[in-house]
Amino acid sequence: MTSTVIGKFDYEGDEARIEGDSVTSRKMIAKVAAFLKARPLKGKNVVAQIIEKGDKAGWIEHVQEVPLESDTGYRSKCNQGVETTVTGTFKGINKFNQIGIEDRKGIHTIGVSPELLAREKENFGTNVGFQATVVITGQVATDIKWTGPGPQQHAPTAKEILEKNIKDAAPAQPKQETCTSPAAAAPVQKAEELKKDEWGEEFKRFKDLLSSVKRDGIPEFLQYLIDKTDFFVAPSSTKYHDAREGGLLHHSLTVYDNLTALSKIYTVDIPEESRILISLLHDVCKTKFYRLEKKQLPRKNENGDLVYDDFGRKIWDETLVWTIDDQFPCGHGEKSTILILQHGVKLTDEEIMAIRWHMMAYDDVKNSYAGNLAITNASDRYRLIPLVHMADLAASFLEMREPEPAGGA
Repeated sequence: MTSTVIGKFDYEGDEARIEGDSVTSRKMIAKVAAFLKARPLKGKNVVAQIIEKGDKAGWIEHVQEVPLESDTGYRSKCNQGVETTVTGTFKGINKFNQIGIEDRKGIHTIGVSPELLAREKENFGTNVGFQATVVITGQVATDIKWTGPGPQQHAPTAKEILEKNIKDAAPAQPKQETCTSPAAAAPVQKAEELKKDEWGEEFKRFKDLLSSVKRDGIPEFLQYLIDKTDFFVAPSSTKYHDAREGGLLHHSLTVYDNLTALSKIYTVDIPEESRILISLLHDVCKTKFYRLEKKQLPRKNENGDLVYDDFGRKIWDETLVWTIDDQFPCGHGEKSTILILQHGVKLTDEEIMAIRWHMMAYDDVKNSYAGNLAITNASDRYRLIPLVHMADLAASFLEMREPEPAGGA
C-alpha cells in the first residue's frame, strides 16, 4: 500500500527530499535511485509513491515528473491544505488509486480519498475520456463532477452485430481462402469488405445446410437461433480456438467438413441429415454463454512478449475480452441435446449420443465412475461418437488461427 507526495524534488545518493513533504528526507529503493542516474529529476516537480507498511515504510517506491502549475496554482494550494479544483479530460485510474486529469498544462496525477474511491470506483473504470471537475483538498481528490460527454456508447449486443453483418454482407463477394470474424465498424476498405463478405457466406452456408434437413421444428429452431441467440456472432472459446466474433459459426461448419472427411476415411456410413444436425448443433450449448468484458491486461508486443515501463513494471491496458456468463448452466453436450429437443426437433438415438458425448474424455463426468462407464459404453456402441470427437478436436486444434481482438478492440 502506498501514499502520494507531490512537489519539487531534490536528492543525493539514495536520500531524497520533496518540497512540502511532512518528512524531511526519505530513502529511495534501489530501482528508483538507479533510474535517477539515467534520468536526473533534480529541481523537477514530481509525484512520488511512498511505501506505507513493512520494513521499508516511508521509502520512495516510484517517482515520476509531472507538469505542475506555478506556485500559485492548484498543486501549491493542495500542499497548503487549501481546497481547489482542476477541470479537464479524465484519463483513468492507476493501481496506486491515482486518477489522471488532462488539461492544457498536461496530465495531473491526483490521489483519491477512500470515500471517493468507494463511491466512484465503477465510473473510474468506464468514464475514460469524460470531462470532469475534481475537488482536491490536501493533495487528495475528495469529489468529482462528471460534465460530459455523457454515458459512453454501450458495446453492441449480439443481435445488433448479427443484423449489421447480415446487412453488410450482401451482396456476397467471391469467398476468400482465409476465414475471419465479422468486422466491426471501421473505415471502408477493400480488406474490411472481404471480411464481412466471408462471414456472410458462412452464415448463408449454415442456413442452407440446416434448412436442407426436412424435419419438424427445423425452420423454427433456425429462426430461434437468429432472433433469440448470439449463435452466429458468438466466439467458440474465450481465448483458444476461434476466440472471436463469429467463431462459433466457423467452428461448427469446420466440424461438419471434418466429419464428412472422416466418415469416408473410416468408411462409416452417416446419413447426411445426421452429419448436418450433429456438426452444426453440437455446440449450441455455447449460445448465451459468452460476453465481452473490460479487463486490465498486461501489454504485449507483436511477438507476444510483455512490455515494461522504465521502472521494470508491467504496463496495463484496458482491453475487451471474452468471458463466460452462462445464462442456462446445464452442462455441455447434454445442454446442446436438451436445447435441440426442447425446440421440437426430433433426434435419433445415434444423434443424441453423438451430441451428448462429443467431448468424450474431455467431458467433466469422466471423473466419476458412472460417467466414465457411460462414455465408454456409448463409444463402444456408437462408432459415430469417436468420429465426431475427432472432427471437433481437429477443428479446435489443427485448424486454430490467431484470435482477433474482441469486439474490434
